[in-house]
Amino acid sequence: MLNESQYHQSISGYLSNYLCQKPAEELIEQPNTLMVLPYGDPCMPPCSPGVINTGLSALGEEQRICEVWSVDDNITRGVTGRCHWNKTSSIISVAIWLSADECANIEPSTETAYLELLEFLRSEGYPAPFRFWNYIPNINKGNGDEEQYKLFCTGRLAAFEHAGMSAGEYPSASALGHHTKGAVFYALAAKQPGIHYRNSLQINAFQYPREYGPSSPSFSRATELTINGQNLFLISGTASIIGHQTIAEGDLAGQINITIRNINHLLESKCQQNSNINVISAKVYLRFAKDLQTTQTLLKKAFPETEMIFILADICRDNLLVEVECFCG
Repeated sequence: MLNESQYHQSISGYLSNYLCQKPAEELIEQPNTLMVLPYGDPCMPPCSPGVINTGLSALGEEQRICEVWSVDDNITRGVTGRCHWNKTSSIISVAIWLSADECANIEPSTETAYLELLEFLRSEGYPAPFRFWNYIPNINKGNGDEEQYKLFCTGRLAAFEHAGMSAGEYPSASALGHHTKGAVFYALAAKQPGIHYRNSLQINAFQYPREYGPSSPSFSRATELTINGQNLFLISGTASIIGHQTIAEGDLAGQINITIRNINHLLESKCQQNSNINVISAKVYLRFAKDLQTTQTLLKKAFPETEMIFILADICRDNLLVEVECFCG
């Protein structure tokens, strides 16, 4: 793992994403820290805006580690209603938590929380979310249309539609399950919209057939935008899916290889406009801790210069073993 000084020597820009072993309380006090995710803490609102507790845990030797998002700008922080926010002249991050009781009714709770979050973004002058993360408990719990993930998708779609967002405006996103109580939704947003990408090897998530639930997942495969001269390419949580079907069910190496193929295909699409794109950092979600070593070996071979963190999490489909998201620039 790169240390903080090595990381900033290797990549510069308005927005950065890196790993650090310092405590979250120390990191959030640094002048350029936009938000910090300390892995291993319960999914609940923090004492300070900017710290985002997810309920997720890191795997391997770096179990007590923080993911840091920093900006080359001045930051102001606050809490408005349930929204914990951190903003600069160009972007804003905002997080909102659900209690365990609210998670028991995840569909209406998701719709209400998303509407509050989206309205807050618009009121602050950052109406264009370009990246969402969604961490909910027991994401695969429930049969058929009553699965938690499918109920979440219905609530999210209802909020997007109520807010007047079309499918072409859905930003990149990830949705994972953790093993504690409560949920958190957090986003990055800008004043101007980005460009949202599809993957021609896959059906758009928002066009999945009915077998995946009453409401298709509302996200794009990747989002591109330029902020203060920095070109960013944010790849959604990506897994072993071709068309709309899971590939290599029960085969970890097979799923990793298909995931790598999907990521590279998105990068190739982006490289048609910009040949200098690099995967700077990646967050890797694993259903089973026992799969860590194999996953590390295969992904490090595919992306040797990329800083990676490996997270224990349930994937949105119960037949998926691994999911990878990327921060590129």
